[in-house]
Amino acid sequence: MAKKKAGKSDEAQGSRGSPESRKGEQGVKKAADKGGSWYELLIHDDVVETLVAETADINRTASLYSRTDLYKCMTDFQSNLMSEGGFPEYTFWMDLRLFLCIVASAIASWTIANYKFPADKDILFWMVLVYFMVAALVAIIDTTKTGNDNFYVSMDLEGNALFFCIHLDDFSDHVEMEVYGGKKEDSSKKKVIVSKYFDEDGYLVHDSLFNDFCELIDSHLDGGLLQLLEHYAETEGGEIEMKEFTEGKKKK
Repeated sequence: MAKKKAGKSDEAQGSRGSPESRKGEQGVKKAADKGGSWYELLIHDDVVETLVAETADINRTASLYSRTDLYKCMTDFQSNLMSEGGFPEYTFWMDLRLFLCIVASAIASWTIANYKFPADKDILFWMVLVYFMVAALVAIIDTTKTGNDNFYVSMDLEGNALFFCIHLDDFSDHVEMEVYGGKKEDSSKKKVIVSKYFDEDGYLVHDSLFNDFCELIDSHLDGGLLQLLEHYAETEGGEIEMKEFTEGKKKK
């Protein structure tokens, strides 16, 4: 599929906001008749133009040779598309992390304001110990749940967290996508050359990235992504006609 700069691509552009702003019945039927891709079936026609209008160059990397720039471009844009595509964000671990950070800050502020060393060294010892225990919990959450490579967290039908990750190793021309969590103990991974997702001008081939990630999620759920999206649409009160959506995927 030939790629264009965002805001000027063909019908593979996306949606924004509430479930009502995503693909309506006519759009889904049109994509279903063609047996369209995940991107065509899930994303409304205005989202990319809106995203680019709100955040300049969100769809373009500053350097094709910078790991940091490539990662930021891919994850920032992909997380927006996941939200617009109907994947609800699972925020439990981020909320818990934020709460623990507030607790740690409160402990530190209270200690500094009320105790002095060495007069209150016994109390200070316990306050510092509690502070580092809370900080250790934050570090554990960062390492195991909200790691640097996790760009989006959703959930399965049972409410278990599903973690979506993108890995870019130093001095490598490949990107590794990973999905883990849910009922499976093992993760699902896919390794692709980075140039598949960027054109020569540094613009992100967002529909290709979204399609590949949805295929990986579907594989991790043993072909259950359609059922999961149908559940999301029902619980969010969306107006997506999942019957046409499902028929479109089955035609592929």
